[in-house]
Amino acid sequence: MKTYIIFITFFVCVGSVIAQSKLIGVWGTSPGENADFAISTDSVYYVDSDTSCKYSVIGDSIFINMGANYIFRARYILRNDSLILMDKLGTETFVRFPEYRNAINSNGQTDFTGYWDSDKRTSDSFSLTITQVDNIITGYHCSTVDNGNFIDCSFEDKSINGIVHGDSALITFISTYCNKPGTAVIKKIRPNQIQWEIINNPDGPFYIPLVDVMDFSSIKQNVLNNSNQDSSIVGSWQSEEDSDIVYVFKNDNKCYIYYLQELYKTSNFTISNTTPQCGITVPIDKYTSYLQLQDVQSNESECYLINGITDDYLSLSIVDRGGVIIYKRIHDSVGKNFKYNK
Repeated sequence: MKTYIIFITFFVCVGSVIAQSKLIGVWGTSPGENADFAISTDSVYYVDSDTSCKYSVIGDSIFINMGANYIFRARYILRNDSLILMDKLGTETFVRFPEYRNAINSNGQTDFTGYWDSDKRTSDSFSLTITQVDNIITGYHCSTVDNGNFIDCSFEDKSINGIVHGDSALITFISTYCNKPGTAVIKKIRPNQIQWEIINNPDGPFYIPLVDVMDFSSIKQNVLNNSNQDSSIVGSWQSEEDSDIVYVFKNDNKCYIYYLQELYKTSNFTISNTTPQCGITVPIDKYTSYLQLQDVQSNESECYLINGITDDYLSLSIVDRGGVIIYKRIHDSVGKNFKYNK
């Protein structure tokens, strides 16, 4: 499978404009497989390599920028919903995904930037953290099933890549459970609501909803924007893995760690979005946040990536070690006399 990265120079030519309009669509080698690329009015997005670039059409040819000042030319033929690309290396045929023709032809584009949370109020959870630049979106997903017994989440490596057309976006996602890609479409159905739908499943077990309706979450957005994180984390948090472990975060930036209801350690805590963390270089963008706990006696520090904070759950990953640690908020009280959820 060749990667067609298409380079554009704007040509004032009616014939070229008409030809480009006929190329618009989502294309793949087979409707039952993942999409290979999507062509809009002025750019092409190649799904696997997460590449978006401009393209030009002259007559029956397209021009591909292969890098190092090398422009590759390929002839194309359109037959209904088939696109045939021919070059010196051979011929390859792609088919259009007709169900997305209208989305590709939409004028204007929707901004999907933000944190989106499933509107289902169950023990399962599903969220998307999306950044959009022009019509390119990237981000992270997190899905938990069966009260957290199955976790399909990406926190350090971006798992979502896609291109926006009108009020929809075609995306490729990576299931962290099977480490395989799938394809989905997200569509804005209301100003603060999107629909998620998987159109090609990952080739392996995964724990991500096939279809879901998701709401824009202002609570999580505050966390992502680093505005009210200190106050969001204040409270008592019980480990889901070991219910004998409880972290109590106070307004004075003290964290008291209890084991078997006895005080085990006291630490100063800070939340920041800087690198390094505990001497380790970490990725930084507008959606990352890090928690540092410094023991008041030994001055030794522990650093965590904050995957998310909600009203009920705190998710952390140890810097440079990965994994996911889930804590559940204890609502009974905050402090030494908390009640365990045995």
